[in-house]
Amino acid sequence: MKKTILAVLAAGMLAIPSIVSAATPYVSASAGLGFISNHEETLLFSTTSNETSYDAGPAFNGAFGLQAGIFRLEAALGYQTNSADESTNNTSRATMLTYMANACLDIPIESESVKPYLLLGLGGATITLERTNGDEDDDSAMSVQVGAGLGIKASEQVTVDVGYRYFTAFDLFTNDITSHQVLIGARYAF
Repeated sequence: MKKTILAVLAAGMLAIPSIVSAATPYVSASAGLGFISNHEETLLFSTTSNETSYDAGPAFNGAFGLQAGIFRLEAALGYQTNSADESTNNTSRATMLTYMANACLDIPIESESVKPYLLLGLGGATITLERTNGDEDDDSAMSVQVGAGLGIKASEQVTVDVGYRYFTAFDLFTNDITSHQVLIGARYAF
């Protein structure tokens, strides 16, 4: 059994250079709206918690990736900022900087001009909470995102991308922070 697993791993490692050499590089950029779900901040050494609700805010994402057939791998950076709508802990704004590794699957359908896709990303996030008194609290954590969308071929090299992403950063300020993003952008293949 161990020999079989090692043989499969070795074959996979040897195949990586040929897959990468056959891949098409691309860059992408997108913008849209981000919605942070109500965030409950539990105070350390206390049973008290504070809750903040947020207004919708701008969200931006950029990525560099490689596409091989129906698969895409990309390194992505994201930014989102949301003003607090109502807060019991004097939070005025939340800002998220995300750094993710995404895997995308372009679902094969008959249409050559429209391709639906699924996305799964793993990485990290740094969240900064600005307080009304001018103080800032920031924390970093592991994060995951899932998404879906449509790629609409505009030309041989340009694809318009319309999508949705659900994002969670774990254990920030002792509770998870979640966000929903609706984005529109473009991918340029070299």
